[in-house]
Amino acid sequence: NLPLGIEIDASKLIQGSAKPVGKLINAASYTIFIPEGVGSEGDWRKAVEAFLEKEVVNYERVQPRSKRMINLRGGVRSLEVRCKIETPDICLMMIVDDGIAETIKAREVLEVLVGLAGVDTSLLESVKIYRNGLYVRRGSKFISPMEVRGINRKSDGSKEN
Repeated sequence: NLPLGIEIDASKLIQGSAKPVGKLINAASYTIFIPEGVGSEGDWRKAVEAFLEKEVVNYERVQPRSKRMINLRGGVRSLEVRCKIETPDICLMMIVDDGIAETIKAREVLEVLVGLAGVDTSLLESVKIYRNGLYVRRGSKFISPMEVRGINRKSDGSKEN
């Protein structure tokens, strides 16, 4: 039984010779809802523009046993501000690297954007971050792992319709 509200949209059999899906996924999309009053739309647009103009955005990632500098900018594939009519919140939409080679965390990008927007960092607790999807990046395209070759075959080797 699945938790209330969770549904299975699709499933596919994976060929025995296919890579595990977890090794194929290398990108994730996020929506970040910034509550009304946490900076203006203009502040966030300028912050996003300043972030995207940079070739390198260094960030110190602190983990339990180590610290290391990472380049957030190199792993942000898409970043934009969207405002929706039905909510006063400001929405940030981003697609970032999320895989075995490198993972960029949405919260880390948000922390840098907060500094660029000149917003009080204590207000970050009221921000909501949602992961919308996991993808396989092929050049500039992002495809569902369900569409990757070798995953859409029946166990007998024939193609599914």
